[in-house]
Amino acid sequence: MWTHKSADNRSIQQAIDCLIPYIEDKKEWKHQQPGNLDKAMEKLKIDYLMAASFFGDEKYANIAATIKDNGDFLDKLIYPIENQY
Repeated sequence: MWTHKSADNRSIQQAIDCLIPYIEDKKEWKHQQPGNLDKAMEKLKIDYLMAASFFGDEKYANIAATIKDNGDFLDKLIYPIENQY
């Protein structure tokens, strides 16, 4: 899944990369957001921890570390990568 590319060359890595400016507050999210944006961002934390683990790229761990969470540490037990950098 992480390495799959569509026929027009789109990938999961490109998708998570395109969200980084929004997470870093360098860009304002101007799209319609059903539900709470903070909760949506919180759910992205695990995706960035998984990306850091899969790609071995510290930038994803750093992004995950900036995303506020509700204190549920289950994700960190499963993907403890952010503590490795």
